[in-house]
Amino acid sequence: MKAFDLLRGGMDELQGEVPAEAWFDHPMAEGHYEGHFIDEHSIRTSYGDVLSFLWWKDEQMLIDSEEYEEKQAGRRSDRREEE
Repeated sequence: MKAFDLLRGGMDELQGEVPAEAWFDHPMAEGHYEGHFIDEHSIRTSYGDVLSFLWWKDEQMLIDSEEYEEKQAGRRSDRREEE
């Protein structure tokens, strides 16, 4: 995780590909996110905090998470009836 490296090191900016499970602690993440990578761009702010931007090349991981949450809640997030 680039953000963690910034907090420990003296650099001001890091970017690159990281494993998705480095950022997501979700019941379905273990095993499911293996092999999925996200792009991270982290910068140190003037206050010493770290701001991270994350983006996906394949958003299927996010779609799967949302569907999992909807099933757990027994409803759709957009309140529509199941098709």
